[in-house]
Amino acid sequence: MYRLPALIVLDEPNSNLDEAGEQALLAAVAKVREARRTLILITHKPALLSGLEKLLVLQNGQLQAFGPTVRVLQDLQKAARPAVVPGPTALRSPASVSMSYGTPRA
Repeated sequence: MYRLPALIVLDEPNSNLDEAGEQALLAAVAKVREARRTLILITHKPALLSGLEKLLVLQNGQLQAFGPTVRVLQDLQKAARPAVVPGPTALRSPASVSMSYGTPRA
């Protein structure tokens, strides 16, 4: 992220970080956001998503959700809650969704 370019793409930047490294990465993401740069962050770990403005969720290469991060995360949580179904199968869970993309600035 040297010299804060206009577009930064990070693919799984926290895949092998310890706690100190993850905190440093979160600080760097905040700095990018303060500088009003566009960041595309590809991750399967939701810890980095809190600092992002928008979230795009892909499942099997298909768009599942897009919008403000808070709303998309709330929708995913609602979808992940088991639904009570009358009859012999008491609980049914929707398919899991992996979080893949987020951008702090559109």
